[in-house]
Amino acid sequence: MLGADGYWHPQPQCGGNYELRVPYLGLRELVRNILKDDCRIEVITSEILRNVVAEHLKNVRGCYR
Repeated sequence: MLGADGYWHPQPQCGGNYELRVPYLGLRELVRNILKDDCRIEVITSEILRNVVAEHLKNVRGCYR
């Protein structure tokens, strides 16, 4: 796992999963990076970010109905 110090940590940090904290330039950039890894990423903190990602996924799903 890439930590704030820029190094990969060899052990999972959160119940067998990796917890990744990354700096980003803006919400749009962060959402794009989350969505490119589809369901392999779950936003745990930041209710706002979680809602934005969920809304994007709902909109994409609507395109395939």
